[in-house]
Amino acid sequence: MAENNGMTHRQQMLRKIQMEDFACFEAALYLDTHKTAPDALEYYRKHAKLAKEAREAYIAHHGPLNISDSKAESSWEWTDGPWPWEYSAN
Repeated sequence: MAENNGMTHRQQMLRKIQMEDFACFEAALYLDTHKTAPDALEYYRKHAKLAKEAREAYIAHHGPLNISDSKAESSWEWTDGPWPWEYSAN
C-alpha cells in the first residue's frame, strides 16, 4: 500500500489485513462451487499466506487483534489499548 491517505501505520496495517481477508473470503465463496479450480486454489493460498503475514506483522507491532493472539506470559496484554476497532485511537 503505497499511499497512506492520512492513515496511521496501525490503520494501514489493519487495512492490509482487511484486504487480504476479503480476498480469501471471496475466493472461498468461489471455491464452494468450483472445488478443483486450480487458479482459484492458488489465489486463495496466496492471499491466505499474505493475510497470515499481515496479521503476524500487526501483532508484532501493535499487539493482539483478538484474544487468541495474546501470549499472556507475564501479563494479560489483551486489554492494553487501543482496541483494534477504536478508529479514533488508532
